[in-house]
Amino acid sequence: MLLERYRYSLFIIAIALLAGVIGFIFNVWETHEGFLYDLLTTIISTAIAFFVFTLTYESVTRKTSTQSMVDEMRGLFEEQRRLVRNEFRDEVDDSIVKSLGAELDIIQKYSSNEVFDVVNNCSARLLGHGLAENMQNVLASILNNPSYRASMRYNIDIYPNDTERFEACTDAKFYISQTLEYKKYLRKVDGDDNKLDDNNLKLSCFFAFNKNPFLQKEQEEIFFLREELSSHSFIKSLNKENAIRLFDYWVQFFYEGDWVDLADIDSVEKQPSVEFVRQTCGGKYAGIKFVSNIPKQVLIEDGEYIYFRARIKCSYPTSRREFYFKVPELTLQANVSIELNSTNDSLHLVSFTDNYHIQLDKKSDSRESYNFCCNSKDSILLPNNGFTAVW
Repeated sequence: MLLERYRYSLFIIAIALLAGVIGFIFNVWETHEGFLYDLLTTIISTAIAFFVFTLTYESVTRKTSTQSMVDEMRGLFEEQRRLVRNEFRDEVDDSIVKSLGAELDIIQKYSSNEVFDVVNNCSARLLGHGLAENMQNVLASILNNPSYRASMRYNIDIYPNDTERFEACTDAKFYISQTLEYKKYLRKVDGDDNKLDDNNLKLSCFFAFNKNPFLQKEQEEIFFLREELSSHSFIKSLNKENAIRLFDYWVQFFYEGDWVDLADIDSVEKQPSVEFVRQTCGGKYAGIKFVSNIPKQVLIEDGEYIYFRARIKCSYPTSRREFYFKVPELTLQANVSIELNSTNDSLHLVSFTDNYHIQLDKKSDSRESYNFCCNSKDSILLPNNGFTAVW
């Protein structure tokens, strides 16, 4: 290897030695001029110059070759590192995706904001960015209210106001009687650290005075029903003593396989309490609500949620010829029936949801009924879905 590298230098040295030997011979013969002397001088000078050039050339060439080799090795190393990095990233990404999809324990180690970012990226991948942004808004509204309803049965009956109970309400031509039941699911943990206090749960039904009842916010209670009262004469007649009777209001809970009145479960609370709710600004009343304690005996654990099943019934006069129904939260398996008991009027419904349809059931000339339902067991009503009925 060493001889191969310095073969040119050794060749020049050999020529120089040969020239030196010849010069020595000439010196012995005392030959200092003539053709041979000039030839010898030329050969020695050329050999020395060529030797110096060769050394310089080999030094420069050796440095250039070394730098070229380093650059080539660096390029190969970078390419290999890129291939390894991409392969490792693909394997890690594949492992992460499979883990997130198959193992809930991994996701639970991260905060809600971090998980929400993953959901956003998945939505964009499946739906595109435009539609994903709208779906994220829907998901955010659901996350802000970590509860939902299931197995809803809602029966609304509309009658002409010819009952003695509402005869003083001359501004109301009809009255509405309704029965509502469903399972209410509540997240055991509200937020990251605040546990649900199942010892102090209250059920409320709120009736707003000529305003949107959904503007009223819950205050350490669960709004089971929200309605709007439009009859001024009925509103003026209400007080804490007669409200339950005028509304014909009662509440039951599903307990040990049967519907049971609150008084039969909680011996202390015989009937719901009545509260008039003032507006946030000003001294006027915004509405009236009926408040009941939710007995701990009716609460059932179901994974990350606890739920109870309740049923309420009430009736009230209305001066309007319309009724609107919408759900404020995610609702599974809803079945709503609305019936008009009048020979002189017809009922018309407009739905604002796609997966639920309206079925007409003409029971008789004096009874017209519609069912707002979905045949699928997995049917979902998103927040603010529902219908408007006019007659």
